[in-house]
Amino acid sequence: MRLLHSALLLAALGLASNAPAFAAQSPLAEFVRCDSNFYRLLGSNPELVKNAELVSKNGLGNFKLGAIEGLTAEERALAPWAQEDTRYIDFKTPAQFADGIRVQYYAEHYFNSLKKGGDDTEESFGWRLMVEGKPKQVLAALGKSGAKLPWKCEDGICTVFRQQQGASWNVVARDQVADGKPYLVLMLSPHPSLPKSSDVECVLRMDGARVPKSALDSLRPNWW
Repeated sequence: MRLLHSALLLAALGLASNAPAFAAQSPLAEFVRCDSNFYRLLGSNPELVKNAELVSKNGLGNFKLGAIEGLTAEERALAPWAQEDTRYIDFKTPAQFADGIRVQYYAEHYFNSLKKGGDDTEESFGWRLMVEGKPKQVLAALGKSGAKLPWKCEDGICTVFRQQQGASWNVVARDQVADGKPYLVLMLSPHPSLPKSSDVECVLRMDGARVPKSALDSLRPNWW
């Protein structure tokens, strides 16, 4: 349920503001950009992913996901102010990236708690890979791929915060995230129930208001 993701995000702290650099043709390195580059790579070079059914539209590829699933009746009763929708694929045989990463699960989720009112509300869009390997191993794989990110790691959770400045999403320190604007969080964390796996997640979030469509379109033009 969304509560876990929210707790992890609230636990995330600040980091340095150097601009990240990436290597080409590494699906994992493209994914941690948290934008459409990963999906463009899947669309143009599907051979870089094995053991996964891909679909493509307008040059953007993606994993073939299941139908949208909302909250259960029990969850709605506990949080009637919340809307949460998820699409995912649980790979029976892990998908194999050309850079050696094995993907066990991929999900996209939408969350909205604005009806709750008050300060602790948000709208967010997230997309997440669950991969084999502990966070240290994932960081090592990213380093080998050439993806250089100013991670800030604390209590086993590593984060990079970005905020839109003009046409670009630039890295900012957590305590420099401007209020009243959407922000993007890249998070690497141990999977809560599989100790030898990690979650790599991008979350576009707006506190207290809706995420502007222009912000979502700038990162995920293929969102459902």
